[in-house]
Amino acid sequence: MNSTQLKSFLATLTKEVFVIDASISKTDYTPIDLSQANTALDTIDSSSSKAWDIYITNYLKTKNKKVAFGGYLERRGIYNRSAYFNNQNPETERNIHLGLDLWVEAGTSVLAAFNGEIHSFKDNTNF
Repeated sequence: MNSTQLKSFLATLTKEVFVIDASISKTDYTPIDLSQANTALDTIDSSSSKAWDIYITNYLKTKNKKVAFGGYLERRGIYNRSAYFNNQNPETERNIHLGLDLWVEAGTSVLAAFNGEIHSFKDNTNF
């Protein structure tokens, strides 16, 4: 499906589509910036899952929200600090985020937005 077909498909939807617990109101969502422009990230240990959890949990508390979202096509400096992604070649190194992130309390239901089939799954051990 190309982007034009996807836009046409989405235009046919007659009800809201959810990927996390539908009881969480849209007013409980807040954008989060994890791009190079966010200087608050300069003090985060990007190799520590605990440090990220603390940062995002505090961000949600400060905003008084339940879900933080963001990321698609965001230029992220955290990739430059990662030996896994940074290959020191500006032509080929990865620094653009290719997904949409949703941060929400552990245990929140994750939903399939549409019928489908799991193509693949991998538990990445890298941070």
